[in-house]
Amino acid sequence: MFGALLQAIGGYFGRAFVLGALLPILVIEVASLALALEITRGLGASLDDWTTLPAGLQTISVLVAVLLAVVVAYVLHNLSFAITRLFEGYWPSRQPFRWLRNRRSEFHKRCWRYLEHRARTAPTPSEQNEIYALQSSLYPPPAHLDKTLPTRLGNILRASEVYAYDRYGIDSAIIWTRLRPILSAEAVAPLEESKLTRDFMLLMSVVSGAFALVWCPLLAALTDRWELFLACAAGVPLAWIFYRNALQSSLAYGEFVRAIFDLHRKELLQQLGRPIPPTALEEEEWLKLTRFFSKNLPLSFPARKVATLPAPPPLLTKPRDPVPFVGWTTTAAAVAALSLWMAVSPESQVRVPVPRHDVAAFRLLGERDVAEKSVDAVDARGAARSAAAVVGRYAVEPLHALHPVPAQALAPRRDERLLAGRVAVTVPHVRPWAAAERLRRGDVVSLTVVSRRTHVFPRTLVLDADPGAGWVVVAIPRSRLEEYSSAAHATYVVARPIR
Repeated sequence: MFGALLQAIGGYFGRAFVLGALLPILVIEVASLALALEITRGLGASLDDWTTLPAGLQTISVLVAVLLAVVVAYVLHNLSFAITRLFEGYWPSRQPFRWLRNRRSEFHKRCWRYLEHRARTAPTPSEQNEIYALQSSLYPPPAHLDKTLPTRLGNILRASEVYAYDRYGIDSAIIWTRLRPILSAEAVAPLEESKLTRDFMLLMSVVSGAFALVWCPLLAALTDRWELFLACAAGVPLAWIFYRNALQSSLAYGEFVRAIFDLHRKELLQQLGRPIPPTALEEEEWLKLTRFFSKNLPLSFPARKVATLPAPPPLLTKPRDPVPFVGWTTTAAAVAALSLWMAVSPESQVRVPVPRHDVAAFRLLGERDVAEKSVDAVDARGAARSAAAVVGRYAVEPLHALHPVPAQALAPRRDERLLAGRVAVTVPHVRPWAAAERLRRGDVVSLTVVSRRTHVFPRTLVLDADPGAGWVVVAIPRSRLEEYSSAAHATYVVARPIR
């Protein structure tokens, strides 16, 4: 059902929406739900309760969760351009963002100068070519260093944007919207694939960091579960890893953009009805078209390329970043501070339901059997957290007075009439084996005991089951206990209605 639902969503919204937005949100939604259940009722007990829900209620729950994920993913999908620009370094012009943007941009300019020094002093032409190739992929050309951005992702994309202008006088921001519609699907497919991968990685970086920032403080304040805290804190290095992967996708994206302008720019001239000029005059033609589309100037006006700044001198020493990347540094510092706080803070207390007295296994718990008690959070791990989660249920193991009730030991809540006036008996060697393997606590079955006589026990509650050993514990009427016990060398058959 879930696969068919995702396929239907993909057919309506498109593959880019499913992979670039919906999948990251589903991952975070499932992780957040599992974490919330684990710190409240216990994940295992919650899954057991889920399996006992009617099929219709399960379907509605899945649909609601998927609908919520689709809504959030659709909002973030529409914000993908804003998210990319944020990672590129298009930050607010107010302080302190302007100061940070200027410092980071100057740092990347010094990195370009250092690569220029390494290229000029390279011992072999091969190594020199490698450094120049790296420099042209990571940063704008020397004539456009004034357009350097404060992040590595922004400079990679900026380098691909100014390539067409530096080579042919094409303003890619203006000409691309005219060139894109005439490209074939084969030409655009690699570009779209790399863009989809980049959007996915950037969104995963955002949600991974947000997951750590939200859940780490909550876990530090509400629980003492170190293993859960460390699992959530892993969102910080994961966010960094996803960002690094986005850089690789952006490098591929930039190469595809360059190749498209190299191979298909003249097709646009043909579509616009413009003659294909000689190579020496091609730059002038593109400058005229750019001014025509952007400033509505006639094509007859003479075009002149804007003067560019000279390249700065090489830098002999490797530059040091004066402002380490604030996002990762701040997040890592916050996680470290919370870890220290968890280590030195006193152990927190929680109130949990406890039995007032020792309770035998398979005995129904009533309100008079349960009280509340404050215990250390460590001792309450995996325990039921409210009296409502205990009253009206039974445990498959004995419960000790004034000790927390393990949530895993509680069976699903069932009609009290299936327990009133009944005793628990073990049914050995249940046949058929396939049915025994699918029996769970709380199932209502029909038990047939075949001996010299056949005894049928309708509407019998399964108290516990062991699929591996092939036995089940059921509740039969106390008045029929002697009848059940008198069946020697019997064959036991458990039948359950098909859901």
